[in-house]
Amino acid sequence: MLKQKPPVIPEPQKIDAITLLWPRLMSIATAARYLDCSPWHVEEPCRSGSIRAFRENGTRWSIDRLELDRYVDRRLTEGPTTKRYEGANANVTEFAGTPTLAAAGSPYLTCREAADYAKAKKWTIGEAIRDGSLQAKKVGKRFVTTRKWIDDWFSARSNVG
Repeated sequence: MLKQKPPVIPEPQKIDAITLLWPRLMSIATAARYLDCSPWHVEEPCRSGSIRAFRENGTRWSIDRLELDRYVDRRLTEGPTTKRYEGANANVTEFAGTPTLAAAGSPYLTCREAADYAKAKKWTIGEAIRDGSLQAKKVGKRFVTTRKWIDDWFSARSNVG
């Protein structure tokens, strides 16, 4: 009688939580939820080729989760990248889709940066610009101000009350 070998039982694979929760191939919407951002911030790098993805039936993007992770790692290790802007926005630096003037060494601050500097809400800065109490310039579609103008605005507000 021939002895049979016992069947080989493969070792159970270790599966982490990310593998269970997120599929290997994902759509733009799923990738946006995975990265906690808007779908536009995922689709634009796919169109430009920064994220290697392919189109199914010419309509829907499919992105490999590991490629998406590699793209995010590249963006985090590269740091800010300078993008060429025309005209008044020539000194704008872009990081992960968010332009900042202060990072480029510009004396101007956007409303969000001004709110951070003044420890106020962005809405308050916008209202002060609209009613003319805070001096600002329009650069493209946005208003910018300087630290000096914000300090002058604060001193004027403290003298009123």
